[in-house]
Amino acid sequence: MNEQLDLFAQSYEKPNFPKHIRLIEFFAGIGAQAKALEILGADFEHWRTCEWSWQSIFAYNAIHMGGKVVDFSNLTYEEVLERIKGVSHDYNQPMTEKQLRGRGEKWARELLGRMAANKNFCPNVSNLHAEDLGIEDKENNTYILTYSFPCQDLSLAGTQKGYEKGTSTRSGLLWEVERILNELKTINSLPQILVMENVPMVCGSTNLKPWNDWLQALHKLGYTSYFKILNGKDYQIPQDRKRCFMVSLLGNYSYTFPRPTKLRYCLEDILKKKVDEWYYLSDELTKGFIENGKEGGENPI
Repeated sequence: MNEQLDLFAQSYEKPNFPKHIRLIEFFAGIGAQAKALEILGADFEHWRTCEWSWQSIFAYNAIHMGGKVVDFSNLTYEEVLERIKGVSHDYNQPMTEKQLRGRGEKWARELLGRMAANKNFCPNVSNLHAEDLGIEDKENNTYILTYSFPCQDLSLAGTQKGYEKGTSTRSGLLWEVERILNELKTINSLPQILVMENVPMVCGSTNLKPWNDWLQALHKLGYTSYFKILNGKDYQIPQDRKRCFMVSLLGNYSYTFPRPTKLRYCLEDILKKKVDEWYYLSDELTKGFIENGKEGGENPI
């Protein structure tokens, strides 16, 4: 399933949302969506983020906030620890209190200061609620919520456990997004636009049930959704990298994905002309990768 078919989409009008964007990033990572808006020259502000990896929190802060750290010297160490609960160091589970204390008070205060600068007031999406997002004044602001949830249980290189509702997989965190959206609907604060990016297997044959369940959930909330598998090499990125993108608009609105463009640059235009031989794979190692790929049914190179 590479793209959905919608017989009525062409009859819908184009959206006319306010130009100023308030960006909300679930599973924010280092802020790729924010960087995209920045490159496009969009009129936007970082409104809220939700990210539990402390490494990603630091990276996001350096990339988007210029290393700004909010001062919390008025808080006790115990209060600081309470506010950073839920952060992770391995992308799999929250850090224990012992692990948090093990990194020291200086680190804890800096982490909280960077979280605050990032507008990350709740690092674990499972503990996030509608009121934490501060969605207001939709007449003058377009709220875009991005939710590129973990792909570990979807990717061919991952566990392939899927993301059906009720499972405890990392990819199953998608359904926390549904919970929050339902909360937002009860207070009439649904964001006008939702954007998702994930591996192609998110809508692949082994995940059709949860995918269709998710599409139905979005429809019940009032969104018109458009999805398509796009390849980075068709959009000026010199890499053969396919990803599923979905744009959901609150209301009956039309949307068209951008058309592919001719690739202007190759890797040799970006990489250094002279690369140390240390970085090259030997012929023997390359042959081993190919042979192992054949045995596994897929060429990894």
